Amino acid sequence: MGELFNNWLGQTRRLQKDAYNVDYSVLNSDRPENINQLIEYIRWNMLAIDDELAEVRKAISWKPWQHDDPYADRKEIVKECVDVLHFVANILCAAGATDEELDAEYLAKMQKNADRQKKGYRVLDAGVKCTRCFRALDDYDVSSCIDSECPEKAK
Repeated sequence: MGELFNNWLGQTRRLQKDAYNVDYSVLNSDRPENINQLIEYIRWNMLAIDDELAEVRKAISWKPWQHDDPYADRKEIVKECVDVLHFVANILCAAGATDEELDAEYLAKMQKNADRQKKGYRVLDAGVKCTRCFRALDDYDVSSCIDSECPEKAK
């Protein structure tokens, strides 16, 4: 069981199966029709995330031209962010992620971000981002990006 996320994805899988009859094993198949189902499932979960984030935006005074006193409805922010996490978990389950894998990836990314900040992470400096796909070179085999070849193109 995951250390940080403590069976979050396992609980999500159970909820989706029991409440909505979602069968993640079908979505993780290599058959084209199942891959299309996976893509559609991820797409509508991404749209739901976008909608929930719009609801977070409504809970804060973010407009610089607004003359109201600043406001942030903490309770509403937390509620909507929980909704965002629900749809993120759906996507992770659809991708076949495990709680252990999520923990490992999350901790590794936290460390990478901390290391980047310690080194003065500057995304516009040469050698930091791929010139084709603009992804961070320290996320990939650097040699595949040195010659401006996108690591995604090589796959």
